[in-house]
Amino acid sequence: MKKKTMVGLIAIAAIAAAVVFAGCVEEEAPVSTPTPTATPYPETKLPPAPTTTPLPTIPPTPTEDLLTITEDDFKRANEAIESKNKELGAWSIPGVATFDLGQDSVQPEDVFVYTLIKYHNKRKTMPPSSVVDTAIEKSLGEYDLSRWKLSAIRAFWIDYSTAKFNLDELGSEDKIIESFQWYLDVKFIERQKLINKRFEAFVTAEEMRQNAMQDWVEHENKIQDREEQARLERDCYQVLWDAEWAIQKAAE
Repeated sequence: MKKKTMVGLIAIAAIAAAVVFAGCVEEEAPVSTPTPTATPYPETKLPPAPTTTPLPTIPPTPTEDLLTITEDDFKRANEAIESKNKELGAWSIPGVATFDLGQDSVQPEDVFVYTLIKYHNKRKTMPPSSVVDTAIEKSLGEYDLSRWKLSAIRAFWIDYSTAKFNLDELGSEDKIIESFQWYLDVKFIERQKLINKRFEAFVTAEEMRQNAMQDWVEHENKIQDREEQARLERDCYQVLWDAEWAIQKAAE
């Protein structure tokens, strides 16, 4: 009886110890913290892409730039200058006067005028006057052109830009060269004006030189006349002295 009682007590004690141990384990175990549920952000929706409108078809750029002077342009311009020199040369007088453009080939100012003429013929409209004036003052100023060349450009362009043209006749190469020869005539006239001014200045200087020489000759003649007059007076006095001496001799 005592043995069974002891075993029962031991069993009860073991069970109690196990219960206590289990309770301790449960108290020491970490309490799980519930994970907070994430609040979803509202979904961002991108606006629908706009429908693209097709661009209008651009015609291809012409291969020829209307403001570009080509090798053929230079060739035709040089031929026009050569022809104009021959035409003017027919009016020359050997040993007296020679008429020409003073050039055998295209110069910078000629290219500028040729470009304006080509622009007008190809586009059938005059370049803006402001553009032309600016180009004359700035672009051509870089070449340090003589005043008479600038005067030729201005004089030609005033007449050309105010002239009446048949638009149906514009555009051909012959029409461009015809207008370019018109410019060469104006350029020749301006050059001759300069030559004439220089000649007039030479003539004026020569007249002044001749007048100065005439004044000098007259002055020399006056001096010679005074010397001659003095010599005559001296001779007269000498004759009088000789006569008085002869009279005295005769009276002795």
